[in-house]
Amino acid sequence: MELRTAILGALSALLMASPAGAEWVSPPGANNEKSMRATATSGGKTLSLSCLRTERNIFFGLNEGPSPEVSTEGEPSIMMWIKQPDGRTSRHPIDGQFLDWEMTFIGKFVTNAHVLDQFATGAELSITNSSGDLLFVTDMIGTSAVRQLFKRHCGK
Repeated sequence: MELRTAILGALSALLMASPAGAEWVSPPGANNEKSMRATATSGGKTLSLSCLRTERNIFFGLNEGPSPEVSTEGEPSIMMWIKQPDGRTSRHPIDGQFLDWEMTFIGKFVTNAHVLDQFATGAELSITNSSGDLLFVTDMIGTSAVRQLFKRHCGK
């Protein structure tokens, strides 16, 4: 349990250090030969995706800011939607937990090359809670470069 708490705290600290911006970025110093992190900021919220070469999962964090209108508090899972330029939309469940003290939902989802390719070519990414309330939405400018970083740093 202590290891889990340490990991959750480290992920939360990474999320809080994410820069604001309109496109997906990989902050300087966030990558090495065995891991990487990319972030997108929209509506005062920051979404962070990261990977480790030794894990098949992608780690997910959504920092909700100081006073969200709709929150992930109490949600055991949320849904990530990736809309392609032609309108096709895929959904990806993310299991995790809400960290009160950080106002952040953290979790992970199993991925594969097909999902990451959808991420690279997507037009819009959105996150909803179990009631279908929109929590986060952003365009996907820069996700093709992020996809290449996932391959290079994490072998995904």
